Amino acid sequence: MKKSNRILIGIFLLATGWIITYNFLIASVTRTISDNGVSKFGHLSQSADILHLKPFTRIQVFVDGSPKIYITQSDTHELSIGDGYSKYLVIENKNGTLFIHINKPLENTEEILHIKVPEVNDIVINQKTPELENQGAFVLYLNKLKATKLNLTAFYPMEVEFRNCYITNLGIQGKLCTDYNFEGGIKINPTNHIDSLRINLEGKGILSISKAGEMYNMVNLSDSIQLEAGMPVLRKVLNK
Repeated sequence: MKKSNRILIGIFLLATGWIITYNFLIASVTRTISDNGVSKFGHLSQSADILHLKPFTRIQVFVDGSPKIYITQSDTHELSIGDGYSKYLVIENKNGTLFIHINKPLENTEEILHIKVPEVNDIVINQKTPELENQGAFVLYLNKLKATKLNLTAFYPMEVEFRNCYITNLGIQGKLCTDYNFEGGIKINPTNHIDSLRINLEGKGILSISKAGEMYNMVNLSDSIQLEAGMPVLRKVLNK
């Protein structure tokens, strides 16, 4: 075999290997963010907007549309925005609060926000009162957060889920608007550790508690909120 042919074959194999590796990394990022908002390889796509922000400990989001919002523990204050989505956002970071105003996209785009923060104490996500059940469209995943005190206020989410969080004092309040057959609502995954848990919810929907507070629990629900919990959790919630 001629030397030139060996060189061409080597270049071809190297290029093929790189394409396979690149596709694997991109697939891993997409799969991981869809699962829990965390990727060790990077962000959702090569064209996603990534903003490095000055420090904040509070987050306020005003929602129009159906975004998936991931908030995870990190050493940096960072915001990753889905491809083509940044033009629908107005972002302001002042006095220790990150404000995000979201307008509903006019075309099909990745409605994804991934917020990385070392410490967060207060999260408010608000949207207009929906006219029908299940119209609350935003989804919020909180993963690996460590906080002495965290207050979450969520108005009409499709789904809120806590995963792998270690929180000393957790407060959850807001309103739901989903029916009982819908796989949404607010979920506290069994992988969390919570010392004190306070919940105050109105509206109609489902609250699923797989892990209660170890030391203290106070749960106030409107008559139309359905509580899902195992007996050990119920005993803690009911102080029995």
